[in-house]
Amino acid sequence: MLESKKNGNIVATIIDLVHNMRLTAVAEGVEEEDQLILLKAYKCDFIQGYYTGRPMPSEQGMELVKPMHEC
Repeated sequence: MLESKKNGNIVATIIDLVHNMRLTAVAEGVEEEDQLILLKAYKCDFIQGYYTGRPMPSEQGMELVKPMHEC
């Protein structure tokens, strides 16, 4: 999504589609702050990935699943 405007538009459209279906948008594989900034602009609801932490047991991982407004 950072590599081209077209890819960014696809991500934004998917998030809009998810919200129009009254679902929650979760971005997986977020690794960089630039990705986080764009996802906030696209109004993504949750993120997951190396930006928040390395792989771990699910009990510990649930502590890292955060709403976008807390990032």
